[in-house]
Amino acid sequence: MAARDSQGLQIGLIVTVMFSIALLIACYVLFRSADEANAKAQAAEDSLNKANEIRDTSLLESQELKKMLGYDIGAKLDEITTNFEQDMKLFGADVPPSDPKHYRTLSGYLLSAINSRHAQVVDGAIREKTLQKEKDDAEAREIAKRDAAIKAQQAAVATLADERTKFNTGLEQFKSETSRLEGELSKKQKENSALVSQLSKETTSLLSQIDTKEKLIRGLREKIEGLTPESFDIADGKITWVNQAEETVWVNLGFADGLNRQITFSVYDRDDNTRTADKIKGEIEIIRIRDAHLAEAKIVGSSVSNPILPDDLLFTPAWTPGSPQRFAFTGVLDINHDGKSTEAEHNLIRNLIAINNGVIDAEMLPDGKVTGAMSINTRYLVDGDAGPEGSTSERIMTARTDMTNAAAELGVKKIPLDQFLTLMGYRRSARSIPLGKAANADDFKAKPPGGSTRFRPRSAPTRGAKGAY
Repeated sequence: MAARDSQGLQIGLIVTVMFSIALLIACYVLFRSADEANAKAQAAEDSLNKANEIRDTSLLESQELKKMLGYDIGAKLDEITTNFEQDMKLFGADVPPSDPKHYRTLSGYLLSAINSRHAQVVDGAIREKTLQKEKDDAEAREIAKRDAAIKAQQAAVATLADERTKFNTGLEQFKSETSRLEGELSKKQKENSALVSQLSKETTSLLSQIDTKEKLIRGLREKIEGLTPESFDIADGKITWVNQAEETVWVNLGFADGLNRQITFSVYDRDDNTRTADKIKGEIEIIRIRDAHLAEAKIVGSSVSNPILPDDLLFTPAWTPGSPQRFAFTGVLDINHDGKSTEAEHNLIRNLIAINNGVIDAEMLPDGKVTGAMSINTRYLVDGDAGPEGSTSERIMTARTDMTNAAAELGVKKIPLDQFLTLMGYRRSARSIPLGKAANADDFKAKPPGGSTRFRPRSAPTRGAKGAY
């Protein structure tokens, strides 16, 4: 009996020791987890403090810039931007399009223009004084001659009886002088006529030179447009990692590049230089911004035979790192090719531009009315179809022609609507049949010839059944 009690105590002691060891291990794990949680919390707090410092620094710099520009601290960016654009239109109209427009360079252009205008005014004043002096000298000579003739006539009248011969002689001299003056006047008139003719020829020559220069400028502009690469010829980013199982990718763009969620990109192979619609490997849509130059996107379109891979290039005409692209639209925006343009189709294009941080400067509505205006900052004119036959066709055609001509004068690139939609990564809705794990058996039902329903779908055999039917 004593032996069994001792054995029971040993078992109890062993169980107690095991529970104690288990309790010590649990306490160690809990303390370790608490230390790691405290470390993570401290790191998060440090990151938050750093972000707050960056925000405060950016706020102070923004306030100082507003003071330098003459605005209150509470001034909005839209107000500053609007005033800047108005100043550039008012004071920077003569600035060459290739030169940047900002306040630091505008003063130099204005000073140069003022000096040029002042020089022109000074030259005009000098020429005016010279002509006035010549006119005064001519009038003085004519007055002197007239006074001399009057004095001669008065002397002849006073001595008429005794000086008849002298009077007649003086009269003949006067007539001769008058005839000479008339000859000189006629000569001057002929000289003036020749001068007018010469000026007319010079004017015609100058107009011809101006026309030649304008043609040269248009040719140079076309050459420059040919030498300037389009924004969709330069990759906006690239794929850094692909998760085919979850249909997600990572890209080398982030909040430091001005990237936002829902921006879509067309994906091209890294070795493909054609950038045509049939070479697009797929489309992606940004779903999360992870870091300054890192974001996650979902694959919204791809090919099984040509999947999206790391280092593939990203393109979109509506977004550029750090600055938005500006667009204008003209023509009938017929997306679904039904021969009509609806407000819903216009809204679809507006939304595509908005979610990609783009800006619409001008657009032609379905009724042919044009809202907004293009400028030298407008990057693309998206050209739809020609107007339909009917009451609005002439208005649409006229507005489309005017916008096309304005785009040519401003150097705005014109691209077709279908090319724009392709480059934006837009695909018209179409039902697709998934394969693999996501496949649906109803999409693959066998049908015998003639549409007979004799074929019955198979099912797994049950216990005691004689077959699979």
